[in-house]
Amino acid sequence: MLELSNHFTGTYAKNILADYKVISDYIRQQTAWVKETIQAEHEIQALIPSLLTDLQINDALNGPLQSFFKMHLKTYAAITKMDAALTIAKEDFFKDSEHINEKVFEVPQKILDKLEFSTLKELRNQLDEKTKEHFSQWESHIKNWSELLLAEFAKNDFRLTDMEIQDFIINQPVSELNDRFIHLQLALPKLNKSHFDFQQYFTIKAMLSIQSALNRMQQSSTEKDIEQHLKIIHSALKTINKAEKELAQTQEKILQDLIKNIIY
Repeated sequence: MLELSNHFTGTYAKNILADYKVISDYIRQQTAWVKETIQAEHEIQALIPSLLTDLQINDALNGPLQSFFKMHLKTYAAITKMDAALTIAKEDFFKDSEHINEKVFEVPQKILDKLEFSTLKELRNQLDEKTKEHFSQWESHIKNWSELLLAEFAKNDFRLTDMEIQDFIINQPVSELNDRFIHLQLALPKLNKSHFDFQQYFTIKAMLSIQSALNRMQQSSTEKDIEQHLKIIHSALKTINKAEKELAQTQEKILQDLIKNIIY
């Protein structure tokens, strides 16, 4: 099984997260199991719960897009913290409290004196736009990476059926991938100890596709056989790893610049 961290998130934090609707919608999209996606296409759309579930949050923060989710949530948290501190510092209700000192949430008063709610509102709006823009970039890269890997299989005369290609391309959260490996009684490959990324994600997806193709062709599909065929995409996976690190670093720098004036 994949080793997945449990990210405990209380109701209060989930309510704050619900206010960041753009990222919440992306989390729902990226953590939906395939069977849920298929059911949604054939059923009347039910009311979407306002709060994310523990499983959805864990899948998002453990999955290959975790860098994207974490950096944007961190930025949103910084803005939210300043908003709460500014509210306590400026609202009349809190001014007479004997528990308020020169620092609110460890934010110096001189910082709060220069800050306006309108500034934080504008930062939230800008963050929403950056979140959409950055997610679109990840989607584009993921599409290109999928095509790169499929091209490597084809170049090495390891051809997949349309159904196998679709299964390879379709997004699956880590909890569903875990479930598939358990069901197939398939051992996971040796993965890097680093956080789960797209190099690891595509390695696992490729294993499932390779096993399916070998079984279809009535060829041996032992772990050793699958590992041998994985070598076909070894170089491409390294290319993906390099590209995703560069993309994450670029986006993180943009987010840091966005909130640099409210960081003390």
